[in-house]
Amino acid sequence: MKRYKLNYLCFMLLVGVLASCASEDELTAIEDKTTNHFAPDPDAMDEESVLRRNFYDEEKCYLLFNDTLQSEKLSTSYAGNDAYFVETVDLGYKIGATSTYNQYQFQYMQSIEEKEAAAAFLQEYIMPHLGKSLRPFSWLLVNQVSSYDIYTYMTTQYKLVVGERCIAISLNGILSMSDAAKESLAKEIFASYLGEKFAQQESALTSFYEPVAHLHDSYIGDLGLDNYNVMNWMNENGFVSPIITYKLDLGYYVLILYSTSMCPSKNLDVSDYTNLIFTYTMDEIRAQYGAYPLIVERAEILNNLIVELGYIP
Repeated sequence: MKRYKLNYLCFMLLVGVLASCASEDELTAIEDKTTNHFAPDPDAMDEESVLRRNFYDEEKCYLLFNDTLQSEKLSTSYAGNDAYFVETVDLGYKIGATSTYNQYQFQYMQSIEEKEAAAAFLQEYIMPHLGKSLRPFSWLLVNQVSSYDIYTYMTTQYKLVVGERCIAISLNGILSMSDAAKESLAKEIFASYLGEKFAQQESALTSFYEPVAHLHDSYIGDLGLDNYNVMNWMNENGFVSPIITYKLDLGYYVLILYSTSMCPSKNLDVSDYTNLIFTYTMDEIRAQYGAYPLIVERAEILNNLIVELGYIP
């Protein structure tokens, strides 16, 4: 009798296992309803959506003309006020940061002609020089990017702001901009963007920093040099930045808080050199700074590193 009960129990367990296997075979996939808010609606055929879709197909980067990615109504209060969930590109966000210091404001492009000219500028002057490693997830093209500092009450305007998942560029006047002006603007964008990328990858700059590593952020005011000789001293020691002067602009007058002579920080140092490289050719740099061999040497080092980073001359 006991043997019979044991066999029956085993039989029921086997039936249960087989039934569960059969039910697993019958599982159906759950539809993924995730929406990519960086891309236009796939069914939209308006001129802006087609422009953005074509840009992505050709460049594999998303194109935006507004920093709002989605705005979804959640509810309406008793007073009739609507509550929304809003997602933006949030340029100030940094991975690992607990708060955002900079809050950016944007002046958007209004006409499709502006947007087409801005996209054409990007494709003609910027994208051909960016290898895969330098291409951002998305571009935000606007007339103006600015931020307001609540402590100094000052508004700062930017040509370019690099975020974690988006780069914003100010392109005010792009419709009437000459080819020469576009070339100049492209160089400013490259200098700013690559300087930012290098600041994020300090280890790649070891050979560039090494000759002056002992001087970054050092105070040289006690050397007793006048302004001209301070600049000459900086050039001899491998720096191209001017004397640092701090000012507070109150609108009706400018208050100089203090003026001091210091060697630049690492970030300012690499920014100075990226600007130098995109302002002049290497031959022009050699001619201009021939009396300062350390500047020429460091410019050549950084010029090679820029190509290694992914820039296509």
